[in-house]
Formats: sequence, C-alpha cells, structure tokens
Amino acid sequence: MKNILELLIDDFHERGLPELMLRHQSMAWVSGKANVVIGMRRSGKTWFCYQQMQELLGKGLEKERLLYLNFEDERLLPFSAQDFQFVLETYYRKFPAFKSKRCYLFLDEVQRIEGWDKFVRQVLDTEQLSVCVTGSSSKLLSTEIATSLRGWSLTTEIFPLSFKEFLSYKKVNLKSVRRFGSKTRAILQNLIGQHLKIGGFPEVQTFDDELRREVLRNYLDVVILRGCCGEILDQQHRGS
Repeated sequence: MKNILELLIDDFHERGLPELMLRHQSMAWVSGKANVVIGMRRSGKTWFCYQQMQELLGKGLEKERLLYLNFEDERLLPFSAQDFQFVLETYYRKFPAFKSKRCYLFLDEVQRIEGWDKFVRQVLDTEQLSVCVTGSSSKLLSTEIATSLRGWSLTTEIFPLSFKEFLSYKKVNLKSVRRFGSKTRAILQNLIGQHLKIGGFPEVQTFDDELRREVLRNYLDVVILRGCCGEILDQQHRGS
C-alpha cells in the first residue's frame, strides 16, 4: 500500500489541474474543522475541490502542500481503516519539511472506507493539516456528519449547475448588460430553454441529445441501485 500511495501522490503532483467549470459557492478553511462536501453523484463535488486547490495555488501555495486521494481509484482497493496510517507516513517521508507547515488533505468519496471519521478527527487533533472530504452516500448526510465528527466539520452541499452558474459557463455576464431589450430577452429565453432541456449536471453540457439522455439514465440507475443496496445493507447491519 505504501508504494501505491507514493505513486498516487507523485501522479497528482505531476499532472496539472483540469480546466474547471467554476461554481459560485465558496468554502472557508477554519482551523480545527474539516470541510465536508456532499451532493449526489456527478454534481461536481470533485471539481469543486479542484477549484479550492486552484484558489490555494493562486495564493502562492506550493502544489506539493496539497495531498489528494480518490477512494474510487481501483489502485487503492482494498483499503482499510488501518491503511490510513500509511497516508501521512508516506507523504511526510517524501516532504519532511512540510511537517511544520500548513498543508491540505483532500479525501474524495471517503465514505467508502469504514472508520474514515476517526482518521479525520485524529488528523485535525494532531497534525497541521486542513482536511476536506467529499461523499455522495447517505452516510455523509448532515445528520451523520454531526454524529461522526461531533462538531468538527463544516458542510458544503453541491447541486447541479444553477441557471446563474449555467450563464457563467456560457460566458454570459448579466452585470455587463445595461439594457434588457428584445435582443437580450430573446437570448436569455433561449438560454433558459437550454438549461431546462440540458439540465445542470456539468459533465453532460457538451453532449449531444442521445448521449446526454443515456448518461442521465445511467446517473438515475446508479442512484437508485446504490440507494436500494445501501438501505438493505443498513438494515442487515442493524439486525446483526
């Protein structure tokens, strides 16, 4: 696992951040609290984390002081709660000077790993690390977070693109519009129609109609399947 973690850390630091579809939400970094980003699958949680990384880099932070792990990466399977100890061990072995500096740990889809919350609490209590976790499971609903992290977290919920964000994606800046004549109204009506037809999921914005419908059907199937399976597993767990 140590070798895999070292490879993933190097891969992240080596590659550039993707070109982002910027969201209008913000996230505050508060000492002693983890940021928890929740929302349904494919709504843009990971890209929102990349946006936070981009903002940190824009303030002059070295990229090596960012640590990102995606627990949907098959290279991390199997991963157990005991393996969390190797994450910081591997990172600080590569960058020992950062042990005394503020660094930022991003754990994507961390709800897949049982016991993640204990690791996060330990990190907040013992390390100079700001932590951000994302998840789409019912295990990361606000009530569950409050129980798991016991007031050690701030929650940001990510939804599909709002119409205002859709306009930003289309590079339409209403603040620069001085008059709302017939031309501007026609443009906005057309954009409203597009937004209603395409929806707000970031990934499908550039797809043709047939591919978009197929992808959205897949989203729906995954949500229903995982929701039903999750409920069954929870019932089995409560009954055991």
